[in-house]
Amino acid sequence: MKRVRGRRYAVPGDVIAEGRSLVPGENTYKVGNRIYAASVGLVEIVGNEVRVVPLEGKYVPRQGDVVVGIVVDYNAIAWTVDINSIFYGTILVRNIVRRGSLEKLAISDVLNVGDAVAAKILSFSVNRDPLLSLRGPGLGRIEEGEILRVSPRSVPRLLDRRTRLHRRIEEATGCRLTIGMNGLIAVRGTPDGILQVARALEIVESEARQDVLMDKLKDVLGGGADVGAGS
Repeated sequence: MKRVRGRRYAVPGDVIAEGRSLVPGENTYKVGNRIYAASVGLVEIVGNEVRVVPLEGKYVPRQGDVVVGIVVDYNAIAWTVDINSIFYGTILVRNIVRRGSLEKLAISDVLNVGDAVAAKILSFSVNRDPLLSLRGPGLGRIEEGEILRVSPRSVPRLLDRRTRLHRRIEEATGCRLTIGMNGLIAVRGTPDGILQVARALEIVESEARQDVLMDKLKDVLGGGADVGAGS
């Protein structure tokens, strides 16, 4: 069992708690005084009940992925970023602030809690949170727009080169999409355009049949762009 910034995650068979008075809850079982995990997930202890919350819908980091995240904490060394995963991303101060600059500039002036960022995962292992970089085209603090969310499983569908769904949505709505592999999407455009994008993303996520999906997208996006099945 590993600890993730104050939270713990477990895999099946891990001993997650021990005590005669403890009661096994969801996705756990008890043998003697020990409670074991029955699925991969986050460990929660509420009162005397021990349970594991499944990780369904959470992003599993991969080196090289571009993600969109929200800064949730910082200190003199690094910013902590929520990337829709059981792991938090880390942006090292030394990687984006020149030596000596912090004498004149506060950490929060560079990135503050609540700021959205587009970043690339430089490295990751189960024993260490993902290290993020803001260096590269299209990366950095997101200055405007809204952050929308889909399941990470829907992202490959949006980015499919054959259907070009993300490009078709951009053309029809006039919005600019920065799509994170973690399911967070930064959308810049007019309020009406962002609302159209949100409706289109709901359809992409919920409609499994490709032909029905395209028909529904035409209804939502109107005549702003060709949303045919592609070549």
